[in-house]
Amino acid sequence: MLNPAKGMRLDEETAFQYIKQIDEAVENVGGVLTLLWHPNGIINQPWWNLYLRSLDYMKQKNAWFGAVREVGRGIKR
Repeated sequence: MLNPAKGMRLDEETAFQYIKQIDEAVENVGGVLTLLWHPNGIINQPWWNLYLRSLDYMKQKNAWFGAVREVGRGIKR
């Protein structure tokens, strides 16, 4: 989302607002939201900030966090 050379080319704030919109849409249909951040994101400060901000947002909403295998097994909190 933030890569200036390809993809959506969003700034950090716009990307965060987009993640919030996606989260709300997924929540409205009872779906599962998966966020994928590649390891190289930790060396790019805006990407890392967006990752941490997104996790904090989800925590504030009391989102469930789990491994893919837990989702597949239907484990609930």
